[in-house]
Amino acid sequence: MLKKRVVGVVGLGHVGAHVAFCLGMMGIADEIRLCDLKESKVISECQDLNDAVMYMPNHSVYKIADYAGLADCDIIVNAVGDITLCATGNRDDELENSVRQVADYVPKVMAAGFKGIFISITNPCDVIAHLIQKLSGLPRGRVMGTGTLLDSSRLIHAISDQTGLDSRGFFAFMLGEHGASQIVPWSLINFYGKSLKDMEEDPRFVFDKDKVQETAIKGGWVTYSGKFCTEYGIASAAATLVRTVLHDEKR
Repeated sequence: MLKKRVVGVVGLGHVGAHVAFCLGMMGIADEIRLCDLKESKVISECQDLNDAVMYMPNHSVYKIADYAGLADCDIIVNAVGDITLCATGNRDDELENSVRQVADYVPKVMAAGFKGIFISITNPCDVIAHLIQKLSGLPRGRVMGTGTLLDSSRLIHAISDQTGLDSRGFFAFMLGEHGASQIVPWSLINFYGKSLKDMEEDPRFVFDKDKVQETAIKGGWVTYSGKFCTEYGIASAAATLVRTVLHDEKR
């Protein structure tokens, strides 16, 4: 029998629940284990997700798990947190709550025998990923945050709007933290082998780089301002990272 791809999701708020959905809808995991402190929430999400399975591309199963039940997962997605705490416009304001939640459950998962990989979404992203690595004792290569993966998507979207190119037709990314200090390495943007400078003969590729960078950095706050959360972009980014790790895509 082939080994099942088992992924756990800890924290079933807006992001965690959407990550769980993407893992099934994108055909990434065979079994998704859901863990949350709110029993009624996890029961409801598990029911709702299993109701969607027949419309997914592959057979997936959603199950409720406690911390011990996550021990044999290949990957655990850390999605704990409280998005309302960053209403100030500063992701660092989630730090105290995020540290408390992670410090509570990570040792319990490790005590149960977890030897897999952590992927963390929780803000502040880089700090919490580092904390999980310290708490778990896992090698650095087995704990990672989503970093600027979502921000890179926002940058690509902004460049796509500017140039009219399909967002999958070129390569660009953000560098730095998932926050206000990230930057665009403009010299590394690649349009099928051509640099941005090479493309500037076409007026579509002559644009205000500072404005495009600002659009990418502030994209999350545009999303947050209207619905007080972010969901689809970060969930898709996290699920893609899970797939990359599970399949050893070497991207």
